[in-house]
Amino acid sequence: MRASASLVLLAVLCTASPALSQTAQAPFGEVAHHVVRVDGLRFHYVTAGSGEPVVLIPGWPEMSWIAWRKVVPLLVNAGRQVYVLEPRGFGDSDKPQGGYDLDTAARDLHGFLAATGLSRPGGVDIVAHDIGTWIAHAHAAAYPGDVKRLVLTESNVPGVSPPAPPGIPSEAVNLKSWQFAFNRLEDLPEILVQGRERAYLTWLFATKTTRTYAIEPAALDEYVRVFSAPGTARAGFDWYRVAFSPEGLAQAKVRAARRLPMPVLALGGGDGVGDALRATLATIGDRVTGGAIGEGCGHFLPSECPAELAAAILTFWRENAPSAVAGGSRDRPMAQLRGETSERPRDELAGKLARRELQRSPSSIPGREIVQVITEIPAGIESGWHVHPGEEVGYIIAGEVEMMVQGRPNVVLRAGDGFLIPPRTPHNARDLGPETGRMLSTYIVETGQPLATFVDAPGRR
Repeated sequence: MRASASLVLLAVLCTASPALSQTAQAPFGEVAHHVVRVDGLRFHYVTAGSGEPVVLIPGWPEMSWIAWRKVVPLLVNAGRQVYVLEPRGFGDSDKPQGGYDLDTAARDLHGFLAATGLSRPGGVDIVAHDIGTWIAHAHAAAYPGDVKRLVLTESNVPGVSPPAPPGIPSEAVNLKSWQFAFNRLEDLPEILVQGRERAYLTWLFATKTTRTYAIEPAALDEYVRVFSAPGTARAGFDWYRVAFSPEGLAQAKVRAARRLPMPVLALGGGDGVGDALRATLATIGDRVTGGAIGEGCGHFLPSECPAELAAAILTFWRENAPSAVAGGSRDRPMAQLRGETSERPRDELAGKLARRELQRSPSSIPGREIVQVITEIPAGIESGWHVHPGEEVGYIIAGEVEMMVQGRPNVVLRAGDGFLIPPRTPHNARDLGPETGRMLSTYIVETGQPLATFVDAPGRR
């Protein structure tokens, strides 16, 4: 009955222009619902707030705007007008038999921006999750002028991410990646899932979240409603079938040759893809930052870690604001929303490596502060030569790291070893593998100075 009522509502809405809307309150916050036609298809989207617009795109298996229900109010409170688009096959948008290749998805998004008046000089901010990331990346590669700043989260990138290693995956890897093989099968997923949507989604959310409480009962009910609607499950599986088909991979190969010129923030959950998405996009983007965020966050970042995610997005927007343009970005920093008074200085290492700040407080030494950070260095990767505006007291948590300090012989440090770097002394660290190196650093630094700044490598002797 609920699905039938939704179809009736959709039929009523689609006869009106996008400017006409209905506003819904609880249980997912106050938003206005709209329908717009793009190339003959009806696309459902919601809006909230006022200010500079941002477009959010959900992923699979949520396939609903409510995947962003916890992030929307945070961005609205930061002074943004939020649009959440349900792509073809999602939620209450149309579910045609075809068109689930990413080139078509890119055209859909381009058309949506034009139809809603969001196409503008300089582009619009876009934020995406899971297969929403596939769509947003394909769109940014095809229509870079549409995009001001791009945030991509918790996904691989078809045709760009390295393939899975051969052989039988471990249990942990299998739990993270089983859907790539299962969803591509013809007919079988629909046969097994139909009539069992609640059990299927409950198991899926339980195995891919760390904060299992993040998918509240009302959200699960809505996801079940959406996934049970005619055509939704098939459409969701078709996104995978087409993306990894010979035709889809051929499209991806062409797409991967196009570099992303806009600022890109690539984020993964600490218990999700971690730094892998940032590392992948760094090979095809000119201005890519990001890494792993969230202590104990799994795949569903917008539900599990909305505050951490919103804070990272707002910081990224602020650091990539068009400062030369009068009246530029008016995003209010998340620190300001929490009552904090000042913006933190830049940490250039965070643009290359996964860095997680644990704590920061004033020092008893006037003009100094103490900052504690965990850094991850993937196997074979160097941090790059850099300096800090004060002492670094470090400890290797895991891995084997070659430490290079100007004026000293190189040393190899292993788990349990400590190190000390004097103020403003150029140094570099390379993980020797095979595992990712992790180090805990405590900095006693000058207040208000960049925590880490890259410098040229010292001349070789």
